[in-house]
Amino acid sequence: MNMEDFNLEKTRQETSLEKLSKDTIELNESERNASLANIEKGDKLDDKTLPDEMVVNAVRRACKFFGIPEVPIVNAHGACVWPNDTRTYNDDVFGFNREQLMSLGISGEDSLTLIYTHECAHRTLQGAYNDAWEEELACDYFAGIHAGMKGMNIDNFEASLGSTPGGDTHPNGALRAEFIEYGKQVAQEMKAHGIEPTYENCLEYLNKHIEGKGGLIKEYRNRFDANVSSKTLTEANNIGMASESSDISFGSKYSDAEISKMKSDVDRAQNEVTARRNDVSNWESKVSLNDTKEHRANGDYSHAVSKLNEAKSRYNHAVDELNSAKRKLNSAM
Repeated sequence: MNMEDFNLEKTRQETSLEKLSKDTIELNESERNASLANIEKGDKLDDKTLPDEMVVNAVRRACKFFGIPEVPIVNAHGACVWPNDTRTYNDDVFGFNREQLMSLGISGEDSLTLIYTHECAHRTLQGAYNDAWEEELACDYFAGIHAGMKGMNIDNFEASLGSTPGGDTHPNGALRAEFIEYGKQVAQEMKAHGIEPTYENCLEYLNKHIEGKGGLIKEYRNRFDANVSSKTLTEANNIGMASESSDISFGSKYSDAEISKMKSDVDRAQNEVTARRNDVSNWESKVSLNDTKEHRANGDYSHAVSKLNEAKSRYNHAVDELNSAKRKLNSAM
C-alpha cells in the first residue's frame, strides 16, 4: 500500500457515522451560535493567507486522515473542537478564528491541516487519557504522524507552537514540539521499514513514548506550577484548541544546563550525520565493486544496492534530526 495514500481509520462502534446536516445541528453555547455555516464568505475576503477554501480543504484532509466524517465549522474565539456526545462523531463541531491563527503565524494549507489533525485526534481520543497534558501531547503526536505519512513540512506548525504558553490544560511549546517531531519520526520509520501504520500501532508507539518522557513531562509541569503560584490565571484560547492560560509566558528562559544539553544534542546529531554519510559512501563503493555479471548473478549486487538504500534512508533521517536539534537550539538562544 502506498503510504502517501494511506489514512488512519478510527471509528466509534456505538453509532453509525451519518453525514450531519449543517442546517439541523443545534448548538447550545452562545459562542457556537456566531455562525452555523462554514466560514462566512464575507469574512475578510482580502486575507489571502488563510482563505475560506483553504480552511475547508484543511478540515477535509484532517478528517479524511482518520476516516471520520466532516462536521460544521463555526466562528469561535479560537481554533478548537467540541466533541459533544462521545458515542458519535456526528455532533462534533470545529471552531475557527482567522485572527488568532494569523497572530500565531500560521500560513499555508499544510499547517492548517495539521492544526485540524490535532483537533480530529481529540475527536478520536475522547476518554483515552485522564491527564489533559497527555491528551494534548497525543494530539500533537498524531499531527506529526500525519505530516510524516503525507510528507508535510512541520516547520511553520511547530514554530507557531514554540511561542505558546503552558497552562493547566496544555503543555508548553517545547514539549509539544518534541511530540510532533516524534510522531513524524515514527511515520517515517514505518515507511522506511514497510510497516503499515494503523491507529492502534501508532497509539502503541505513543503510549511508550509518553511513559519514556514521564520525567520530562513532570519537570515541565513542576515548572508551570512554580510559575502559577505567584500569578492570577486567566483563561484564553491558544493553538492548543482549548482554554489556556495567557498569563504564563512560554519557556521564557532556558537554564544554562538546558542550553548546554541542546548544544550537545546538535553535536551528537552532527556526528551521526557524518557517520551515516560515511556509511553511504562505503555502500556506494560496494555497489560499484559488485557491479559485475558474476556478482549480479549471485545476488551480491542487489544486496549491496539494498544496503545502500537503507544507508541513504538512515542518512536522511540523521539530517532531519540534526535540523530539528538546530531549530530547538536557535529557538532557545
